[in-house]
Amino acid sequence: MGIVLWIAALAWGWLLAFRGLFWKIDALPVAPEPSRWPEVVAVIPARNEAACIGETVRSLLTQEYPGKLSVVVTDDSSDDGTADKARAAASDLGAADRLTIVSAPPLPEGWSGKMWAQEQGLAAAVKTCPDAELYLLSDADIRHGPGQLRRMVARLQAERLDLASLMVHLSTETFAERAVVPAFVFFFRLLYPFRWVADQTRGRGRRLYAGSARYAGAHRRHRRHQERPDRRLRPGAEGEKDRGPVEARSRRRDLVEPPL
Repeated sequence: MGIVLWIAALAWGWLLAFRGLFWKIDALPVAPEPSRWPEVVAVIPARNEAACIGETVRSLLTQEYPGKLSVVVTDDSSDDGTADKARAAASDLGAADRLTIVSAPPLPEGWSGKMWAQEQGLAAAVKTCPDAELYLLSDADIRHGPGQLRRMVARLQAERLDLASLMVHLSTETFAERAVVPAFVFFFRLLYPFRWVADQTRGRGRRLYAGSARYAGAHRRHRRHQERPDRRLRPGAEGEKDRGPVEARSRRRDLVEPPL
């Protein structure tokens, strides 16, 4: 028993010291603001998200962003009025002209449901906003902090990044969430240490790419219209499962302002 405890202690000691300090949360530096704010289009794939989509659209359309910002929602065969909720949220703000809603066509072979819906949203963004330079890719159940987009764009421009991604603040309102979410975040950071993910000096073969609770900003030059079929996620493949009808969810994830 004593040997087992020593082995466990050594293993955890190594992880805590040499696994990218995964347990340490670093505050993002405040980037200087650019002289010109690029046009941004937020793209949101949504399937049966009536319980969340209104607040998500509202939080985007009220961003404290000096540049032009539009939102594209792809309604992925929802049957709960997701599109109507998104449309109503924009209309209540007097910003119906800044929202575009498209319907995803039937899922073709070789695509997963969510990626196909996101692809249709990106294609619509190119047509409706040809001068946009940045795309904001977001899930349909994220409440965006009022200054978050401004901070992200400033960072993208200042550091000349092609893509930046942030982890959202997961809901811990229920007992089950409080019991599970902290452990999930802990082990997610253990598997994908954020310092390593963000380290541009690490060798290409050793780079880590992690995605969860999606929120990412990317430059338009990395948009791919004709992606090779073997590079797409296939239905049922690891990373994205082909989903059937799902119930509307009331869960909420927040993209909060980082501490200064």
